[in-house]
Amino acid sequence: MCSAIMFYIKIDNQIILENNTTLNEESIISTVKSLEKKLIANGAGEKKIKDVFEISIELLQNILNYSYGSRQRSQNQKKEADGLFQVFYNSNDDIYIINSSNLITESQEITLREKLSFINNLNKNDLKILMRDVIKTQSGQHSLGAGIGLILMARKSLKPLNWNFEKLFGQIVKFSIEVQV
Repeated sequence: MCSAIMFYIKIDNQIILENNTTLNEESIISTVKSLEKKLIANGAGEKKIKDVFEISIELLQNILNYSYGSRQRSQNQKKEADGLFQVFYNSNDDIYIINSSNLITESQEITLREKLSFINNLNKNDLKILMRDVIKTQSGQHSLGAGIGLILMARKSLKPLNWNFEKLFGQIVKFSIEVQV
């Protein structure tokens, strides 16, 4: 398995930026910087840029930290992972759709499904309260990717988080998530 992230941006069904790179901490930074430049060039507002930027970092970090098969061959080597990261822009509705997918284990699926179902049933005010409580108690941090980052994405999303699990083989599941801002 190669360590790569497929990354592209489409505006009204036309790809304006495409990248296939090894996913590690440095590539996350360069990916979101490239994305930010494209958003600015596209005339996106400050709030949209901030929301897309923060959600992109969350999704890319989740791929890096929680993907099945993410690897760090030695203490001196960077962690790497595989996945898919996409940003779409619909100019008619002025909506950015950010999605990602990566492989996880069935046990991670159980945790994510539970947390995502809970989060999607909360309104914006309840999400704000939950975020405050989680930050105060430090619970939900790094609990298989189902903590503060998911709450943050749900708070910024125009619609409930759209997610899917597809069983592939053995204990391996493809996890996909979509956020609209």
